[in-house]
Amino acid sequence: HGESEYNVLGKIGGDAVLSARGERYAQALASRINAMHIPDLRVLTSRLRRTIATARGIEAPQEHVAALNELDAGVCEGLSYEEMQEQYPR
Repeated sequence: HGESEYNVLGKIGGDAVLSARGERYAQALASRINAMHIPDLRVLTSRLRRTIATARGIEAPQEHVAALNELDAGVCEGLSYEEMQEQYPR
């Protein structure tokens, strides 16, 4: 997927939207894939907003599959790596 707001903040997990850079990436990706005219192309994404947004411009049938969602980070969900280290030192 394109860069998400959580990527910018150094956080893991969550259902963050794409950053401005991620949106530009998604547009460029769609342009490139659409120009390839791939027959019978089908796009599978997770159900997370950042993956759906990354694939949004691709001109092909799309399916959003829960099984492709990333694993839940548990108590560390939404924390930055620095926050995890502070809260859960080894």
